[in-house]
Amino acid sequence: ASEQQVMDTMKRMAAVVDKQNAGDPAYSPMAPHFASSVAFAAACDLVFKGAVADHARSVYSGMIHMHRDARRAEASQTNRNLVLSEGAHADSVPNLEIEENDVRCSHASAVGPIDPDELFYLATRGIAPEVAERLILLGFFDDLLSRTNSLASAHYVREEVAKRLALNATTGRTTR
Repeated sequence: ASEQQVMDTMKRMAAVVDKQNAGDPAYSPMAPHFASSVAFAAACDLVFKGAVADHARSVYSGMIHMHRDARRAEASQTNRNLVLSEGAHADSVPNLEIEENDVRCSHASAVGPIDPDELFYLATRGIAPEVAERLILLGFFDDLLSRTNSLASAHYVREEVAKRLALNATTGRTTR
């Protein structure tokens, strides 16, 4: 994969928060993201995901701006965050600025823990809790990677996320 393809793929997903920055209240792995549409019948689909743990903080602030004359343009913005421990916190602020009537826009946001029913289901199949959590996290990010046009970029990013999640496998805690 070219460096540009990898960077494009990385921009589509928020990486798992670095523990070394978890204590810095000013640290946010998700910088503001902006999409602007001026073209007739243009389309935009922004999807950002993150996972925070320990005392990490994350703030997503996104903006879709539909200019005048962007008739029949479509845009959506989605931000999903998993909060993996009680001390972690994620904020999500998706924004729309619409200056044209004939457009379709949407935004969505969700912040929460891993679904206990998912963990229970995997536990009933004999999967250890720490392994189940890593599998759920890999699946959480994997749908983003399936959207990329570059299989090499997707493979590289998938391997990097898997490495980060596996670093503390011996301690029984997922690296975050």
